[in-house]
Amino acid sequence: MCGSSMSPLLHEGDFLLVRKVLRSGDIRNGNIVTVKHPQFGQIVKAVIAVTPDSVKLTGISGMSTSTDALGDVKKESIDGIGVAVIPRPSKYGGKNTWFRVLRNGDIRGLLAKLRLMGPLVIVG
Repeated sequence: MCGSSMSPLLHEGDFLLVRKVLRSGDIRNGNIVTVKHPQFGQIVKAVIAVTPDSVKLTGISGMSTSTDALGDVKKESIDGIGVAVIPRPSKYGGKNTWFRVLRNGDIRGLLAKLRLMGPLVIVG
């Protein structure tokens, strides 16, 4: 992964394992998704709202593009749903967890907690 918009959940250099989206009904609030965004190209974001045809996305850190700037994204643009993270190797040589499973409820809880902290999270 490139960038810091999803920190502290994902960090620069982490690998996000995704499953292919087979049905648009698989996309839910709290999912971490890979998206072919019409303006920003291939990005990783969290889903914060779902309609029958589109989703609203957000990053987790204040470094992310705002939800308003991302706009409503067609469900067909979502090509993967994150299921696990393989952390980047530590630059300090410490032992890392081999991978972390991404649970939808955990992600929704993290988003809610970060929203309470204030301007760290940009949500439209």
